[in-house]
Amino acid sequence: MVVGASTSSSLVRVHLLDLSATGALIHHAAPPAVGATVRLECAGRMRMAHVMWVNGSRFGIAFALPLSEHQLDHALAQQRAMVAAHTQRLGAVA
Repeated sequence: MVVGASTSSSLVRVHLLDLSATGALIHHAAPPAVGATVRLECAGRMRMAHVMWVNGSRFGIAFALPLSEHQLDHALAQQRAMVAAHTQRLGAVA
């Protein structure tokens, strides 16, 4: 999943590697510092979060307010649809 994250006013594209109701695992070549506040656009909504840890190009965030079960299901359904569409474009079987 590709999402946008921002610190202050700069918006960057990041790769969302894992998502839960309380946070996410994200990849970016230049991750923000531990403790930074970020905004993550995911499933059509902007979510406030704090960077909890950084390890190389991966970092973990904790959402200020957890995702509801419905929001999490919606985000994961969008991801499955994007993967299926990409797979179909490549001519592979999903």
